[in-house]
Amino acid sequence: MPVSGPMDERSHRQANAMAGNPPDAALLEATLVGPVLDLPAGCVVAAAGASCTLIADGKNHQTPAIVQTTTPARLEMSPFQRGGRVYLAFRGGIATKPVLGSRATDVRSGLGGVAGRALAAGDASGYFRDGLFLITRAGPIWGLAAAGGCFLLYVTTAQPYWAALTHTGAMINLFNLMPVWQLDGDHAFKALNRTERWIATGVTAGMLFVTGEGLLVLVGILAVVQALREAPNAEGDRTALIQFAGLIIALALLMKMPVPGLS
Repeated sequence: MPVSGPMDERSHRQANAMAGNPPDAALLEATLVGPVLDLPAGCVVAAAGASCTLIADGKNHQTPAIVQTTTPARLEMSPFQRGGRVYLAFRGGIATKPVLGSRATDVRSGLGGVAGRALAAGDASGYFRDGLFLITRAGPIWGLAAAGGCFLLYVTTAQPYWAALTHTGAMINLFNLMPVWQLDGDHAFKALNRTERWIATGVTAGMLFVTGEGLLVLVGILAVVQALREAPNAEGDRTALIQFAGLIIALALLMKMPVPGLS
């Protein structure tokens, strides 16, 4: 089995760090000539390595650079002025399955990446589904775990400050699930197709009915707005839907818990 992986490990790690990814997240390696990429709205791309210019939305970005799109845009690259390889990291990584512990593509053996071959015109990388949302869901999940831990401590000790911490932690993480701007809820909704968005909206409305939690009104309104928009990911992501819905249910129930002295 031949050795594979990035030829320039330092630039590989730099691009991932700029994109906010783990050091071993999958990215694109371009040799001598850069690709032309059609990017969806809300995409963050970091480039490191060879010296060149990235062009997107009529703006030039000299490497190392970070490009963020607010609308669908085409990303082009100038000829390399210095160096031979550029590394393009998408925030959240690229949804490739590890082969023998590596996400690299080995063209000779036909392993890894997209069917073990180099990317070609028309290929699409599902980084939103298995990369970005795996990372962005981690924040609310850990936040839920922290709030749940405070709840268990309150049940065990009956100390009111644990109840206050439970309520506050749940509120902060529920706020973070609003599908707007750069909050985690917005990233999560980008993974969902239109049907899944309406299901997520229905779950939010159901928990509003059950708990009467006012913050869910805002989450629900923003969810309706997102559900009415065209979904960039037509395939959807059932795992993202289940986790989003589970977080909404759990956090709303934790917020329903009364805080002694305040309720």
